[in-house]
Parts: sequence; C-alpha cells; structure tokens
Amino acid sequence: MTKLEDLKQFAITNSLRSCQLFTGLALEDLQAIAAFTTVKALERGDYLFHEGDPAHGFYIVQRGAVNVHRVTAAGKEQVIHVFRTGDSFAEVALASATGYPADARALETTQVLLVQKEGFLGLLKRQPQLVLRMLGSMSSHLRVLVGQIEDLTVKDVETQLGAFTNRE
Repeated sequence: MTKLEDLKQFAITNSLRSCQLFTGLALEDLQAIAAFTTVKALERGDYLFHEGDPAHGFYIVQRGAVNVHRVTAAGKEQVIHVFRTGDSFAEVALASATGYPADARALETTQVLLVQKEGFLGLLKRQPQLVLRMLGSMSSHLRVLVGQIEDLTVKDVETQLGAFTNRE
C-alpha cells in the first residue's frame, strides 16, 4: 500500500472505532472491516439511497448528518431518524434481500462509510466470535436508547428540557 492508502485506511479504522456498533472490537478486527469499507461524499440534499434500492451494505456517518425517512402515501416525509457523526444506519441491509426500507438524504455536506455487505458477512462467517462482541455492544447501546425513551415518556417537560440542554 502507498502512504496515501495507509492514511485512508487509518482514517476509516478510526471512524469505525468511534461507532457504537464496533465498541470493544480489537484493532485487528477494525482493520479487517476497514479493508472492505469505502468512503462516500455527499452534498446537502444528495440521496444516499431510496426505499427499495438494492442494499449494498450499511453506513456510518463519518461527518455531517443523514436524514432517514419514508414518504407517506399522501406524499408527506416522515422522518425516522437523523444520524450524525459516529452513528451507523441501514444495518437491516445485512439480513434483508429486499433492499433499503427507507430513503436516506444528506442534511448538510456529509461523508459516510459504506461497510460492504458481502465483505462484512464473509468476515462474520470466518470469525463468528465477532458477532458476539458486536451483540454485546448493541445491547449496551439499546439500554441507553431505552433509558432515553423512558426519560421522554416519564419525565415532565421541564425535566426533559433540562436534560436535553445539558447534553448539548
């Protein structure tokens, strides 16, 4: 590899390390994933994929923001979630042959990593212990999300605003 290629792989590996999905993975595992991960730049308003497009893998926001949404029968955009730096999305692509279940559009100048489906599934088949480590990371993340949902549904508005302001 040239020095530029080494630098690109280093940057991809560091971005993977910052993703909740890969928390706790060894450097060697991250480097193996980086080998089949590509970078995609988007301008504000660019679509990354549309509902039903063939799924090539899942994405991690390296910088910027991506709005994942569906369009209702009435033509109204229903936002599912806005993903920001370090967030992964479209993981359903790994288990589905039907394509992406929603649209994804850049809200600003954005750079994402595409973790290619075939490479990732091949790695998991060769190293099934990775699945267990990733499940542990996902479980921890799920606990955090459940806590956030609890906060939103149980706490009064003033308490929610205070917690939100402290996160910023």
